Amino acid sequence: VARNFGATPSDAGFVCDTFGHIGQLPQIFRGFGIQGAFIWRGIEPRKNAHFRWQGSDGSEVICLRFGRTGYCDYTYDVRHSTEHGYVFDEKKAVEELTVFLAKESVRAAIPPMLLLDGGDHLEYDEDHYRTLFKQKASAEFPYQVEHTSLDAYLEEMLNHEDEITDVVRGELRGSAAAYIDKDCHWLIPGVLSSRVWIKQQN
Repeated sequence: VARNFGATPSDAGFVCDTFGHIGQLPQIFRGFGIQGAFIWRGIEPRKNAHFRWQGSDGSEVICLRFGRTGYCDYTYDVRHSTEHGYVFDEKKAVEELTVFLAKESVRAAIPPMLLLDGGDHLEYDEDHYRTLFKQKASAEFPYQVEHTSLDAYLEEMLNHEDEITDVVRGELRGSAAAYIDKDCHWLIPGVLSSRVWIKQQN
């Protein structure tokens, strides 16, 4: 469908906000040639963000599990984009960015880290993005920020797949045992994100 519109389909298995995952999903991904996935709901917080997910038939994909608020951590913790009346302060933004990256580096089993600025119904933030991209690597800021894509990150992630040893098997229906300040990945009971007609075509 994407190619019919002149677009190139992504090879990233992006299922970050689905309310749980069937055990066959790694098999489905591999059937489409997708080797890596980005997920959140359905699996409890982990020491390492990266792991191998084995499906019911043994098919395997390399995964990145997002942090506390899924694809919105940077949006919440650095941009404060859901706090109405928040006034941008460049010095504070750099400090919070540095703290955020240090926290993410603990979770990242492999380089590079993914700084995903997700979030629903949010506007472009010129002040924060200008501040983000003018940061240069230094002793105080030991990071290099690069604007890229999920596919480019996935390629880097797969270059390090031999270093990813944690394995998760089967369906992911964990229902958020952690308190909200630790993780917000609760499932909504009875909800399965699904487009049956697309599945039937596939």
